[in-house]
Amino acid sequence: MSNERVVGVVAGVIVALAIGLGGWKASTGIAQAVSAQAKALENLRTWKAAYQALLPVRERWKEAFLVAAGPGRQDLVGIGQSLRLGSTGLQFNINTLRSDRVEAVVFEGSPVGLLRTCVAGGDQTGLQVSADSMRAMLRGINSLVRHDIELNRLDITSLNGKPMATLGGLCVLVRQEG
Repeated sequence: MSNERVVGVVAGVIVALAIGLGGWKASTGIAQAVSAQAKALENLRTWKAAYQALLPVRERWKEAFLVAAGPGRQDLVGIGQSLRLGSTGLQFNINTLRSDRVEAVVFEGSPVGLLRTCVAGGDQTGLQVSADSMRAMLRGINSLVRHDIELNRLDITSLNGKPMATLGGLCVLVRQEG
């Protein structure tokens, strides 16, 4: 075989190897891209399924908590009405309702989208309520056992035979939109 022929064969083999390796690399790259796309699609399906599973929870969240008034404002009448004390037999003067403090609810260092709006009545350290009977008082106090209400202290007394209570540390949890 002549030198020219050997050089031609070697060059042909080198070209064939280069084309084969280039095709193999392209094939491998395409396979990796297909695999990455399949993984991304599976992640999207998982995320979508989780999101759809949480939709009913989101609706219950919206129904469970009153929405807060605009930033820096408080709807004390709305907060007072959200207590629903009138329907339980407890009476209080909504005109004396005042804001004690407002703070974000935080769980393990992260805000959860709720504001704790604590209220009191007049100059009191708590909200003064009364009822026509002790049974009505207890029924009213039991109505405060709800997920959107916090009560830290309860003092029950009687004034002229009428039960009175001071609800200390009374806070309503309201949804913070946005």
